[in-house]
Amino acid sequence: MRISVPHIPQASLLAKPSGLQITRAEAVDRLCRFIQEGRTTVLTGAGVSVDSGIRAYRGPDGRYMNPNYKPIFYHELMDDAEKGHHFRQRYWLRSYLGYPPVRDAQPNTTHFALASLLHSGNISRIITQHKPEVVFFGESIKQEVKQRSYHDIESSDQLLVVGTTLATYSAFRLVKHALDLKKPVILLNLGPTRADLLSNIEKINMASGTILVDVARLIIGRENQADPVLLNMLQSGVVNPPLPDDDRVPRAAG
Repeated sequence: MRISVPHIPQASLLAKPSGLQITRAEAVDRLCRFIQEGRTTVLTGAGVSVDSGIRAYRGPDGRYMNPNYKPIFYHELMDDAEKGHHFRQRYWLRSYLGYPPVRDAQPNTTHFALASLLHSGNISRIITQHKPEVVFFGESIKQEVKQRSYHDIESSDQLLVVGTTLATYSAFRLVKHALDLKKPVILLNLGPTRADLLSNIEKINMASGTILVDVARLIIGRENQADPVLLNMLQSGVVNPPLPDDDRVPRAAG
């Protein structure tokens, strides 16, 4: 069995920085217009959780921040031999050390911005790479989850991708599916992604936390003055990114 670690192709890492070279105000305006153009499905990744204090595996250059990073694969975890026992010990020890920061993490401004857009009907669906169930590297996503995500792409007019390098193929293939269906795609992410060399993708090279709250406030407009739920959402969320040298903070995938 040969299973590789999810990665961004070397060609994308070595390419010149991609994405629209625009100001923050121009990015906010572009995203507002995009979301209002039709039924929008949103695909999110680890980048949306950084402001909650959970580090992504990859840095702004698209490479793993830990050069010795080696994930535990599903077949290793489930191995009945003694080596499988050691893999399980390693997994549970790391989970024991990393769980408290995840347990105590609070939703950030990006989470609330997306929730407000969903609550107000301005986006139709959200597909997240952080489901309540753990999916290991090398493990298959449940068939019903895969089919539902495909259906979400097919029933929308366009796709907004937020905070992910798309290194994991299960997410990348959703973008390819949207492109195959001739649906507009905007990618909001800081740094290289697996999709950078694909044509017909519009990329905004910025972190989601810097602009999505303003996007939500402008789109929702007067509604946030009348709806107490929306008003609360647009005023909520932590901004607590982890310190770059604090290795106690767990890393998310994506």
